[in-house]
Amino acid sequence: MTAFKTYFSSFRGKEIGRILLIDAAAFLVITLLLLGSGRYLQAKTLALTSGQSLNQIQETLLTMTAEETQAFLQGMRSLVTTIFIGGILITMSIFLMFSFSTALIWNLLSGKKFSQQHYWRWNALHLVFFFVALIYAAFVFLIKLAVNQWLSRFYYGAFIPLMNQMVISLLVLIFLLFLFLTYYSFVQRYKVFESIGHAFYLIRLHWNQLWRMFLLALLTGLILNLLLTFLQRFFIYPQTAFIFLSGVIFLLYLAWLRLYLVQTVTVTLTPP
Repeated sequence: MTAFKTYFSSFRGKEIGRILLIDAAAFLVITLLLLGSGRYLQAKTLALTSGQSLNQIQETLLTMTAEETQAFLQGMRSLVTTIFIGGILITMSIFLMFSFSTALIWNLLSGKKFSQQHYWRWNALHLVFFFVALIYAAFVFLIKLAVNQWLSRFYYGAFIPLMNQMVISLLVLIFLLFLFLTYYSFVQRYKVFESIGHAFYLIRLHWNQLWRMFLLALLTGLILNLLLTFLQRFFIYPQTAFIFLSGVIFLLYLAWLRLYLVQTVTVTLTPP
């Protein structure tokens, strides 16, 4: 099957809709969790401060009795504790939800059943990839800095925002494809570092197909970006509606990209 045949056939995959539903459900749960916790903290802060500014609170403290000051400080300690513990719990919940949705998606793409035992290994993989992402983000920052410096030297400062967007898009897509290749390997073996190593092996094995896939995926992303830019200029509905539309298109693109990658590198996985 040629690169173009694989490209066009990927849009007909039935899994895209199911992947989109899983992503949307996870995003909705995470959003509701963040909004709910944010409103709870806002209400707790408002009850403690009575809506006063920092300067007003300082002035009020000067007129309080010792008992009132003690009660206020106790309430402040309770608020800080809630923020600290709540922040940890919310972060853990988002992390677990992300791993759960990822496990569902890649079990779906590989034709496997979801396993609770294997689910916890997804958390281990994401913990490792968290540090990988931090290192890669630092690399992206240095590349962006170098590009800006090069453009400034040759008086192409007007092109800096455009070049920054292009460079970041390229590097983010590279990271996503490597991440998805790792997922593709991981769902077959459930070994973190072995799966990461096998992702490099798949790149070497399928290089001729992957670079063509990369260009077509990049082109598709650019077309969608141009379409959204065009729509934004003539969008007559509230800005929140456009943000929602952009989010749906982005999730749809990610769902398609996963399926397109799987169709490109579908092989019997054996250790390198």
